[in-house]
Amino acid sequence: MPYFVFLTFKPSTLVGLLDAIIFLSDPHQKNGVHVTIQGPLENPPEMDQLQRKFDKSKVHILGAGKFFNERQNTVYLKCDSDQIKQNWLKKTYKNYSPHITIYDGPSKEIANELYSLLKDKRLFFSLECEKVIVLPHSPGQTTFNLMFELDLTELTRLLGKKANPLEIQNMSWGQRRGYLERLLPNLTWESKNAEKD
Repeated sequence: MPYFVFLTFKPSTLVGLLDAIIFLSDPHQKNGVHVTIQGPLENPPEMDQLQRKFDKSKVHILGAGKFFNERQNTVYLKCDSDQIKQNWLKKTYKNYSPHITIYDGPSKEIANELYSLLKDKRLFFSLECEKVIVLPHSPGQTTFNLMFELDLTELTRLLGKKANPLEIQNMSWGQRRGYLERLLPNLTWESKNAEKD
């Protein structure tokens, strides 16, 4: 059974905004902001040692990117850190390309529009690492239950009421895009403030 290693981040306004953007892009997404740093692995790594390498470290966000082909519509945020470089082991990627996935779904239309919304935004900031998580991946399994959930605090603030995932799942892409367009200036603002720190 192969194993994958994920890096998660300490809660912050920026993480909350990214979670809201992920959820508005694909309201069936259950996984919060994370970076996959290793996998598939035949055996799980020594977790205490790996966790210590990421303690008190930060990951730098370096703008939007995309993976598009006939079967893939992925929009992501590029990221990097010395710790990721030193511990990167993804056998299915030919090149070093750490990223936070924003959308990875069947709709080329949503992916293209989402990338257009993100590509010209100044998204350069850092996120503080929290946990390294390792999970097995069973044959035929298409998604991970990553044991970390989306933080919908910023989405609740935007809506002016408690965010109801079911209600958002029933919205059209046009409605969700409208909320995204209102949310993105907040991300740009927080990103700019984070640069000053």
